Amino acid sequence: MNIRRITARTAIAGATTALAAGALVGISTTAANAVDVTNTYNCSNAGLGLSFLSEMTVSGDLPVPQYGAGAPVPAGIINITAKAYVPDDVAPLLAGAGVTGAKSKDYAAHVGTTAAGIPLSGDFATDEGGTYWDAAGANSAFVTPAPGTYDALLPDAFTLTAMQGDTESIEMDCVLADGQVPQSFGSIEIVKQSSNISVPKTVTVKKGKAAKLTATFSNGTGGVGIGKVVAKKGSKTLDTATVKNGMAKLNLGKKLPVGKNKITVTYVGNPSINTSSAKTTVIVKK
Repeated sequence: MNIRRITARTAIAGATTALAAGALVGISTTAANAVDVTNTYNCSNAGLGLSFLSEMTVSGDLPVPQYGAGAPVPAGIINITAKAYVPDDVAPLLAGAGVTGAKSKDYAAHVGTTAAGIPLSGDFATDEGGTYWDAAGANSAFVTPAPGTYDALLPDAFTLTAMQGDTESIEMDCVLADGQVPQSFGSIEIVKQSSNISVPKTVTVKKGKAAKLTATFSNGTGGVGIGKVVAKKGSKTLDTATVKNGMAKLNLGKKLPVGKNKITVTYVGNPSINTSSAKTTVIVKK
């Protein structure tokens, strides 16, 4: 069977409202102008001697101009529909082989080093233009890359699997055709998340007893974050602790002098989250 060409048009829609619940740091009230971008893929199954060109046109834009770095993006907020026409001489062969649809489990958009998986699946249907693959899908959960400005790129490769009812059939590897580079349907700035750390205003302890306190941390997504927290009196470090489940437990030791001791507690940040500080007073009584 020689499939000459599949023409696809993909639309990205409906993410703005759902994204607002995630790590947004600059949601746009109006989406950018939609763009059409096209890549041609060479899809093949060497064992069957099957080869065809797939020209895929993507139409859409990114719903926000900025997003937090290292932030979780929940599943199901980026929706894609695809319409892929099958050449007239191929459609009867597919029907005769019992192929009723297709899917791509590894279709993904790429933002920097991050792949946002958007699996596609759907049945074959017909309209005035002929037989086409009527597919849809939504993103799997992923985490945004480090800070920077990135293009959202079409995949350089994906796998297309023919379906016979609910049964997987022929599997084809699709890679960018010679001379092609992944096209971008938009640009997004990934920025550091803000952070917030809080501690009790005062902690009271008897002389000779260890002064302890718990710092509560959150990042710009409302999540619990990761990283280190440092407690200092002036320039002297009293303790360092790791954030676990949104909290860092600090032991300031037994040597603080009697009276009021001003302590600064600082979240030291990481490549995706900014630093933040809070102050407390440890009162040591005789």
